[in-house]
Amino acid sequence: MAEWLVEEGIGETRALLTENDQILAAKLFWLSKDCARTILMAKIVSRKTGSSRALCVSPRGVEINADGLPRDASEGSDVRLIITREAMAERGRFKRAQARYFSDDNPHIPPPSVFATGKQVRRFPSGLWEEVWDAASSGQIHFAGMAR
Repeated sequence: MAEWLVEEGIGETRALLTENDQILAAKLFWLSKDCARTILMAKIVSRKTGSSRALCVSPRGVEINADGLPRDASEGSDVRLIITREAMAERGRFKRAQARYFSDDNPHIPPPSVFATGKQVRRFPSGLWEEVWDAASSGQIHFAGMAR
């Protein structure tokens, strides 16, 4: 049966979906970024009256475009947000992170990530993460039936 293994490293958390010592999938979470599904408190910096959208700033100083804000949330107040798309760079411009207001009664609570539900291990079995890293850095992943 397939199982997610989770290993915490310095500045990152890694997850491998394995079955019979074979890697089926891999995920990497960098702790230095406000990744999608991250729930955080942010300060409203700029908001037009009556708008449900605002520019917010995370505790790390990252600017976030937020929507779905309650009417009583004003500039300078803290709001809880869930990141829906992390910040990204495109050729010639930078796109801010996108987020939605998040409350406990939110019907769109994301399912728990594999980083929270996977089996925590001190270390992955020898060679498994290195295999994933090598495949990713070379840009080639070999699989059964692949023409060489």
